[in-house]
Amino acid sequence: MSLKISRILHAGYCFEYQDTRILFDPILENPFSVNCFAFPAVEFDSAQIEALKVDAIFISHYHDDHCSLESLNLLNRDIPIYIFCLQGEMLEMIRQLGFHQVIPLTLRQPIEIGGFEITAWQALDSDVDCLLQIRADGRNVLNVVDSWIDAQTMDQLLLEKPWDLLLWPFQTLRELEVLSPSRHPASTCEIPPEWILQLKALSPKAIVPSSCQFIHEEWSWYNQHMFPILKLAEKLLVQSAQFAKNW
Repeated sequence: MSLKISRILHAGYCFEYQDTRILFDPILENPFSVNCFAFPAVEFDSAQIEALKVDAIFISHYHDDHCSLESLNLLNRDIPIYIFCLQGEMLEMIRQLGFHQVIPLTLRQPIEIGGFEITAWQALDSDVDCLLQIRADGRNVLNVVDSWIDAQTMDQLLLEKPWDLLLWPFQTLRELEVLSPSRHPASTCEIPPEWILQLKALSPKAIVPSSCQFIHEEWSWYNQHMFPILKLAEKLLVQSAQFAKNW
C-alpha cells in the first residue's frame, strides 16, 4: 500500500502506509471550538470512530481546534498520544481520560512508528505549537499546521529538501480587526509576501491549503475579518483535490 493522506476537518489528517495509521490533530466533532463549522458540512459516525484502528496520534498544540478532549474521548485508550505542549496540566487532562501513553514531543527528535518517521520542528510561537515533518513511502511531507516559520527553522527545513508536499495554513489572523471591525477596511485577501518567499525557497512538488476548512455563523463578521484569505483557500482546495487523485 502506498502512502494515503486523508483530510479531517480544517487541520487534521489521517496518514496511512502499509499497516500503520496515524492521526494528526484529529477533531471529530462538528461544530468544533464552540462556533467553527466544518466547510463543507460533515457528520461523524461515533461508532465507526470508536472502532477505528489507530497506531498513534500526533497533536501539534493544545488549542481546542487541534486538541479536543471530546474528540479524544471517542478513541481507544491504548493509542499513544504524542503532543507538543509545555503545560503539564494539559498532559494530565488527557491522561485523566484514560490514555496510557501521553508523550510530550521533543523538537528535532525523530519518532519511528511502522514505516513512518515523524519529526517536530520549532514554530515561530515556540511556546505554543510546532511543525511536523512526516516521512513515509519515500515521501517527504511538511505539515505546517497553524505555524509561521522563523528564519532559523527555515534554514533547517531547507536542509531537509526536497519536499514532496506542504500542508500550508492558509489563514491570517487579524485579531484587532475582529475586535473593532468598523475601524478597519476590508482585507485585500493577499497572501503575505513572506509566505511567497518561503514557498519558493522550499519549492515543494505540491501544496495543500490547511487550517482553513471551516466557517463561522453566516451573520458573523469573523468570516470577513478573522480569516480574510479563506475564500482564496477554498479555490485552492479544488486544486488540491485534483492533486490527491493524481498522487
